[in-house]
Amino acid sequence: MSLYDAIYVRRSVRSYRKDPLLDGVMEKIKGKLDGLTQLNGYRAKFEIVPGKKAPFALLSYCEDSLGDYINVGYCLQEMDLYIQSLGLGSLWYGTKNPTENGKDGHCITLAFGKTDVPFRKNEEEFKRLGVNEISNADNVIARAVRLAPSARNMQPWKLTFEDGSVQIEYQGRGGLFKGMMKKKLNKIDIGIATKIAEVTLLRYGEKIEFISIVGDDKAFGTRIKY
Repeated sequence: MSLYDAIYVRRSVRSYRKDPLLDGVMEKIKGKLDGLTQLNGYRAKFEIVPGKKAPFALLSYCEDSLGDYINVGYCLQEMDLYIQSLGLGSLWYGTKNPTENGKDGHCITLAFGKTDVPFRKNEEEFKRLGVNEISNADNVIARAVRLAPSARNMQPWKLTFEDGSVQIEYQGRGGLFKGMMKKKLNKIDIGIATKIAEVTLLRYGEKIEFISIVGDDKAFGTRIKY
């Protein structure tokens, strides 16, 4: 399964098996993690450790800044898709370090492992906002980003397409949790949506010229030029 195909069938998995991964699978995951391309100017750190809510926990560490949080979302969403493309389950959870190992700068965790929970069959199984509610255009990129995971499934983004570019901007959804999520989680969400858009653009033969972070802590997003 390709990363693009995984967008349309992935799900958040909360039930895992305890038996070990097949030979070579963890090596593939670690190789993918080591080879991640991060957003220009940012360098998050990652490690895989035994988990509590799942057999494994992929921990991320970064600085406390807008761009660093977006970068972590961008990187871990690639791992989320890759892990599920291998037939495993994964789950984004929390900002608290679940291993209590005392390291500073923990950002967010992607749990993963073997599961008996099936993939989604098609995009109709996703509970998401309509394309017209998150984008000024209905196209393959917007339809893919519509399925992206986000904190509390709030989809805090708006896609604006112009000639040869798409801007993914934060939109204040979340009700009572909006202020809390905006501090970190919604910035990670923007990075997640950016990765989904990039994977889709590449799938349809577009060449990415650059991805830039725009705005500030009050109004932020990314711009993909292709």
